[in-house]
Amino acid sequence: MLIPQEFGFGAGLFCKKYKSNKIQMKKLYSLLSVAFISVAAFAQNPVLNPGFENWSGSNPSNWTTSNSSQGNPITKATPGYSSASAAKLTAIATAGGTALPLMTSEGTGFSVTHAYSNLELWYKAAFVASDVCNVTVSFLDASNNAIGGGAKTINTNTTTFTHVTVPLTVVGTPAKCQITFTVVNPGGGIVIVNLGSTITLDDIELTGVIGIDELKENSDLVVYPNPVHDRMLMQVTTTPGEKITWSLTDASGKVVATRKSEIVSSDILKDEMQLPQLAKGFYVLSLQSDTRRATRRVVIE
Repeated sequence: MLIPQEFGFGAGLFCKKYKSNKIQMKKLYSLLSVAFISVAAFAQNPVLNPGFENWSGSNPSNWTTSNSSQGNPITKATPGYSSASAAKLTAIATAGGTALPLMTSEGTGFSVTHAYSNLELWYKAAFVASDVCNVTVSFLDASNNAIGGGAKTINTNTTTFTHVTVPLTVVGTPAKCQITFTVVNPGGGIVIVNLGSTITLDDIELTGVIGIDELKENSDLVVYPNPVHDRMLMQVTTTPGEKITWSLTDASGKVVATRKSEIVSSDILKDEMQLPQLAKGFYVLSLQSDTRRATRRVVIE
């Protein structure tokens, strides 16, 4: 940048300020870049081999299966939902009967550094009779204690990949996560699973990093008293026509109490949930509607 001499001393000051501002702007851009990368890493899916692209022999890498010398209930399916392959669970015949299709995260689970509010996946299925696929998610702390999770039963046949969300709750800071898929006959008895039942899974993802979501939530949900004894009062701003489902979940991810509220015209909902006899400890109250989800930690004494 050329500065005419007649500007003299003022020009020198201008140059210094200009250079100083450029340095500050460069520093700002650098900080913003680091922040952007940090947020991206913060929200990265921690599930290992989530799209089942990597296989070791007949098993998907980073997953433990019920495959054995008697047969492989878990096989590679092509194409997947968004990539070349997926994992297919099929009830097959073996010398001992029908093999139970089971697939779970390798070892005691994979490492996580944050809590998540959802497990999302894509599937297509052809279940026989009343068979279903049970999806179970467990969060563990550094001492391998269960501190949350969630579960969902998939029981709908579909020939095209279909999206599923499993709501999760966490109480505390998780260190590991375990995901399990099992195809079973929920009726139990002699038939644990029907021959030929199958489900194909792909793009397993933990989403909704708790911390980021809580900032976006901007909810005025209030729970009182807290600690809670035998009943809990909830207050929140609502919109007419909103249908709210309240769920109270324990540290293992089990729903222990629910209530539904339908808003007619009031913009402030004051609701109450009577609680069964529950063990003392931390719980999570979830508000779920068609337009939002909010959570609050609750202590029961």
